[in-house]
Amino acid sequence: MQYISPDHRQLLTRCGLHTFDALWNLTLEPLDAPNNARGGKSQVFLMSLPLSSGQQKKFIVKRQQNYNTRSWRHPIFGVPTFRREFENIQRCRRLNIPTVNVVCYTDSTENRAILVTEFLEDYAPLHKLDNPASRRAILAAAELVRTLHDSALQHRHLHPKHLLLKAHNGAVSARLIDLEAMRRRPFGSRYRLADLATLNRRHTSATNTDRLRFILHYLRAKSLNPRAKKFCRKILKLTQKKKGRA
Repeated sequence: MQYISPDHRQLLTRCGLHTFDALWNLTLEPLDAPNNARGGKSQVFLMSLPLSSGQQKKFIVKRQQNYNTRSWRHPIFGVPTFRREFENIQRCRRLNIPTVNVVCYTDSTENRAILVTEFLEDYAPLHKLDNPASRRAILAAAELVRTLHDSALQHRHLHPKHLLLKAHNGAVSARLIDLEAMRRRPFGSRYRLADLATLNRRHTSATNTDRLRFILHYLRAKSLNPRAKKFCRKILKLTQKKKGRA
């Protein structure tokens, strides 16, 4: 399978990176240590390419081998987790859920896969925001998570680092990243609580005021009314349960 964004095809072709082997063999700067779970290897890199204007543009390159996930459509051999992430990114874009822009996705018969996305310049993860825009960032993050859940989707790994935000001209834009585990949840509402409990547990630097502000905006409630109190108690209960499993 291969997909190349029409907006980036010319750039990749000009740089000789429009084939799987070219992207796979390219020497790149790693952004983290390799993940060796699932019996394979997965790693994230940073790539810079020259534009026709002479400026450099950054991209995120994810490469993996023998790093599959199973589903009802692929119950035996599974598919690369990056293919699932690519499909989930495309789904989010169809639903107007802000996320990254895909440059290309490609995989090979050797059970290898590559996902390239645009680098989100000037965005910072939720837990690293400590400035006058932090309150607006909390509200923007809550709105984004609400939009995700209203679309009957669960992130399933909703950590603060997966909510990226950027303040500009008094406004804050938010993007959701790392969507390889995202699932459709057409029934019930427990998936909402599961995502929010994960975020509550992982966002260790958040104040109680920030947590309350997030939930109230998520619920679109103006005060801590009985419904909001009940919702908060459910999140806290599930948070403690998740802590006990850790």
